[in-house]
Amino acid sequence: MSRPQLKWIGLASFAEVARDAVGEATWAKIEAQLPPDTRSLFAAPPAPISWVDVEHYFALLDALAEHGGRPEIVREVARTMVTRDLRGIYRLFVRMFSPEFIAQRAASLYGTYWRDHGAVRAEPAGPRAIDVVYDGLSIVSTPFIQAQMGAVEAALEASGIVGLRVTLQRTSAQGFRVRASWG
Repeated sequence: MSRPQLKWIGLASFAEVARDAVGEATWAKIEAQLPPDTRSLFAAPPAPISWVDVEHYFALLDALAEHGGRPEIVREVARTMVTRDLRGIYRLFVRMFSPEFIAQRAASLYGTYWRDHGAVRAEPAGPRAIDVVYDGLSIVSTPFIQAQMGAVEAALEASGIVGLRVTLQRTSAQGFRVRASWG
């Protein structure tokens, strides 16, 4: 089995939003904590659609969680990144569909950005509730869970629902389940 990877554009976008969120002084501390091979990726970025090892993303998540200044920073950055990615025409398009459809579609897109790092599915969890299930992950960490929760929040908020809550339901060595509920 090959090593888990993600598309460079996802990592670069997350880093850009993180840098904006924490400011230059804190970003310098985060960069200093990154492994040399991760820093070199930022210094000489590959093509946006290139695949890079997930170790670079997890190193950034860990550094951001440590130096970001507040416990919820990873979740906020992911939420901002997805919200930004859904701006413009996509925001109008997303508002046309139900939260259930948006969750199903977002889960199906996971494999577009991640390779050999598990799968995601959305399951109904009752009226006005959806479970988003991550299985077969090579790495499960608190910052990764927080980032994914922020992404789920942003995608579902784009559909126009109000009163959204995204909570962690369970974790395991190879996955986790979050519940999105609203109304």
